Amino acid sequence: ALVEIRGGQGGLLDRVQFVTSRGRVSQSYGGDGGDPFAFKASAGNMIVSLERSAGVAGKITAMGESLFRPLTPAEKELEEAAAKLLEAQSRLKTKNDEMAELKEKIDVLAGPHAAYKTLNSCGKGRIGEYNYEICPFGDAKQGHTRLGIFKSWAPGVDHVAIFENGEMCFSGIVRSIKVHYECGENFVIETVKEPSQCVYEATMTHPAACDPKVFEGPGAKVLKPHEFHLEL
Repeated sequence: ALVEIRGGQGGLLDRVQFVTSRGRVSQSYGGDGGDPFAFKASAGNMIVSLERSAGVAGKITAMGESLFRPLTPAEKELEEAAAKLLEAQSRLKTKNDEMAELKEKIDVLAGPHAAYKTLNSCGKGRIGEYNYEICPFGDAKQGHTRLGIFKSWAPGVDHVAIFENGEMCFSGIVRSIKVHYECGENFVIETVKEPSQCVYEATMTHPAACDPKVFEGPGAKVLKPHEFHLEL
């Protein structure tokens, strides 16, 4: 039975949450504004109706209550079964989320970009008036400004990483950067460009970008910084 309704409201209802006689609390529906409110049924009663002000999202002004009727054995059994089902679904979702996270970690460690995880060092470089730092599975920064956080590898392209959710520009655009990794002994940021406002592209040398086949022939060597770079 419903015994409490709470949430937040001002001139309009903004957020609502429900509490049953068994102490179960629903998720919160709505936003996070308004002043806190709560309507509770009297001892032995349950809430059966609500009064609201006019409008699409009128605020709750009063409640109606009646004597709480004890559940029949069949109703009680059904309610307990429903509660167990919800609990099992919640546990299953948690396990599925954990498995998805574990699979993602395994894919990184055993997939085509495993070497980046093994050689997970940050690259640095000074381009123009700014110092840059890019960490393959972390942040990309311009001085103290975060240009993005590693999100994924670009689909269908080798050695290109996508960093998103950087700090917001004055224009309201959220910074992002695409990083092209090139074969090199050291972790060096070679170029940084801004093809459109607050959207960046960079090239960085990294040993994990080297193709092992390159070293099979005579005279093979690892490129030094600035010996080669990808034109953006």
